[in-house]
Amino acid sequence: MEKIIWIILAFLAGAFLPFQAGMNSKLAKTGGSPVHASMISFAIGVIALVMYIVLTSQNVSWKGLKDAPAYAWLGGVLGAFYVTVIVLAFPRIGSGNDFRTCSSRPADYLCAHGEL
Repeated sequence: MEKIIWIILAFLAGAFLPFQAGMNSKLAKTGGSPVHASMISFAIGVIALVMYIVLTSQNVSWKGLKDAPAYAWLGGVLGAFYVTVIVLAFPRIGSGNDFRTCSSRPADYLCAHGEL
């Protein structure tokens, strides 16, 4: 039963991506800067995560984080790249044409069967 809940949550997370693109694009248009819109989106995400951590009493292994490989820290850079590109692309090509699904398949395979 637990696995089905995670499948549903993953599906919902994917389903929300076009909405996020639209919201961030609107923020970029009204604010005049796609990069600032991306930064604001991340800042609001950080606030939401801090609230979740506080409310659920999450713990972290600082020693474990220190031992993480250097490339593991680049996830934030990839997230910033993704959000910024989607903010820039959404007004030009729309939410259904950003090639997320097609372009993520090779990466999914590498992450599932590779070193990551």
